[in-house]
Amino acid sequence: MILSKANLTAAEVAATSKDDARLNQLHVGEDGCTAASNGAVIMAVGPVGVGDAQSMPTLSDEVLPEKAFGIDPTDAATVRKALPKGSKSAGLGYAALTRDDEHAVGLTVVNLDQQHEVVSKKARAPFVPWKESLLLAKRKANQGRVCLTRKQLMKLLKAMDQASGDPEGVVFIEFGGPTDDVLLRSASVETGQHVVGMITAVDTKDHWLKPDAWEKSIMPGVARKRLINPTDMEMDDHDYPQA
Repeated sequence: MILSKANLTAAEVAATSKDDARLNQLHVGEDGCTAASNGAVIMAVGPVGVGDAQSMPTLSDEVLPEKAFGIDPTDAATVRKALPKGSKSAGLGYAALTRDDEHAVGLTVVNLDQQHEVVSKKARAPFVPWKESLLLAKRKANQGRVCLTRKQLMKLLKAMDQASGDPEGVVFIEFGGPTDDVLLRSASVETGQHVVGMITAVDTKDHWLKPDAWEKSIMPGVARKRLINPTDMEMDDHDYPQA
């Protein structure tokens, strides 16, 4: 089994407290998907597709997990940092599971013909029921949807967070239709000043990102009310609209 950089990055949202054993882990499924949560957010990444890592050298000691397991988020970060960068990342940007015993797993990275294995103890507690949480959220997410540019959204949220002065504060988000601009509002805990932001929605031209086979497997049978053109089409890397 192999994990990509995206699989390992999910650990960024894991709980940092060692006291919360159920959330202080990167969950790795039997199929190679990963998930993490801090109790307020969940991030899950599907398994590497068949053929997606053909240039990854086949390791003689690569194994398949007998069952799902969890590893320390800091170990996941260590593996991610060890992945090749630059031009070699496309072919070698994966970690292979090379050890799976009762108490620990080993993830091996190949970089410049050198193998580096990171051994991580398995989480002592089972991960939270993340699939059920995502399925419930999907079933309730039927009132509206909007497409935003990730970098622009993060830039605005970071600036609003700094202006508001409270790292645990909230942001109020208001939006209309799928092509309407989105309004974000918060308040500074230091001065009481209100902070207002706006981000332009991406016009998807009646295209929407359809769930892949993995998404359908974790959120099956969810009927969604059509909010835009009834003829949704599959989007690939060349179809994404530019913000």
